[in-house]
Amino acid sequence: MDGVPLVEPMSLLYNALLHTAASGIFPYIWLKARNDPEFRKGRRGIYNRALSEHARPRIWLHASSVGEVTGALPVLHALHARLPRASLFLTVGTLQGFSFAGSQVPPSVRVLPFPLDLPLILKRALNYMQPDLYVGFEGEFWPNLFRLLAENGVPAVLLNGRLSSRSTRRYRLVQGLFQPVFTQFTWLAMHSWDDRRNIVQLGAPSGRTLVLGSS
Repeated sequence: MDGVPLVEPMSLLYNALLHTAASGIFPYIWLKARNDPEFRKGRRGIYNRALSEHARPRIWLHASSVGEVTGALPVLHALHARLPRASLFLTVGTLQGFSFAGSQVPPSVRVLPFPLDLPLILKRALNYMQPDLYVGFEGEFWPNLFRLLAENGVPAVLLNGRLSSRSTRRYRLVQGLFQPVFTQFTWLAMHSWDDRRNIVQLGAPSGRTLVLGSS
């Protein structure tokens, strides 16, 4: 799928700020997950478990924390039942959500820490998973992630999508950075009509944005 490139000045500024912030983020992650080296390494896109090269399709699902993981579980179980030979990856951004997901998903689902939105880290993660599809839950829109998904021809789907009016106003302030993210979704399944209206206003394709409630 052809993605729309990020507006270059916005992208450069975003990455400059993110790299500056990383000097504080990495020590914070180390302290927070000092007893969980797998989580610390995974946030840098380093995963150690070997994968079968023959298992297809490969589907990357992302749920930020415990609440999103709970909403993703019915989808994961349905995919596991319908596609028993698929490789399913669930990334989670919080340590609590990571531990919770590991105790809830089918054993064949690989639960991984979500890689930080830095290009080199994301490239490592994408090279490991080599996804055929990306499925996000609720509302995390990372510019570098979606740019690299587009560059690698990976379609993106949003489920249980939520976007408040307050968040919409904030995204409008940097719309040049985030509009390419919203426009490149193949399908968006939003929680409510208000959520749909908000995300379409930011550039999501109206004809591919549905209201389906929770999964």
